[in-house]
Amino acid sequence: MRNVAMLVGQVLSAWIDPMIVELGHRLFLAQDYAIINPMQVGSDQYADLDVQYLLPKGLERHRRMMPLLVYLASVEESRRIELLERADHWSRHHHMPLFSALFSSAHAPGRVRAGLLARMLLRRDDGRRVWLRYHDPRVFRHLQWLLDKEQLAVLMGPAQTWLGFDPLCRRWRQWSRPDVPGHPRLRLDSRQWQAVEQFEALNGCLRDLADEGESSDGDTARRLLESLLEARRQGLVQSVDAMLYARQQLEHGPGIARLPAVALRLRQARELETSYVVACDTLLKDDFLRRDGAA
Repeated sequence: MRNVAMLVGQVLSAWIDPMIVELGHRLFLAQDYAIINPMQVGSDQYADLDVQYLLPKGLERHRRMMPLLVYLASVEESRRIELLERADHWSRHHHMPLFSALFSSAHAPGRVRAGLLARMLLRRDDGRRVWLRYHDPRVFRHLQWLLDKEQLAVLMGPAQTWLGFDPLCRRWRQWSRPDVPGHPRLRLDSRQWQAVEQFEALNGCLRDLADEGESSDGDTARRLLESLLEARRQGLVQSVDAMLYARQQLEHGPGIARLPAVALRLRQARELETSYVVACDTLLKDDFLRRDGAA
């Protein structure tokens, strides 16, 4: 996992925060397709739309969880403006957006749907198939700095531009497809898969920061992810434990595992005497000042 931390540091050092945009009429009307997450949006919100399930073969039993594709370009302009107003109203009352993603593409619906399906279910080196939930803006934003340009070109496939709503800052972000040749299929290496496995915990950390009124950026995400990976190396299996460790290291700096008080609580968690969260109930701020056993 040390190689993963190096990878994250390298890609984020060159990462540029995507453009924050206002989703007004002109920009919305320029979008050809929309993706809806039925796990986050009530069916009454899209009952009047012609939706197609993005359902990879082999995941039929999970149909209710699969995203829905809407061909916006086929909808009359007046109705599309009404959809934008509906989306604005929804976002004012809900954490996640009505449209998980909006994107432009010159390709026909059949080709677009096939391209999106091909990127949903990926195969790891050990043969396992994994559902990559890139339609979720909380996943897509991290893939933008985790993948290289060639991989991003494959990920975006038929899309020329991609818009995703950031629930933390309540703003839309726009990404453009890199102008480089892509490979036929999207493949992640083992280091990238290890990072992807921490996305849920990473988003939990970022959400906690936002709830506390603290802002976060790409560098914050990088440091948190590195610390989450380190927490796993330290034997913290439970995500809540790893998230606490990552937050502690974000606040107090790297190397907290060498602190006597922290090392003791890590040992207790590894030996299943208690959880790391519970063990840290008695941890004091002064304990983070004692480096390498020094008072």
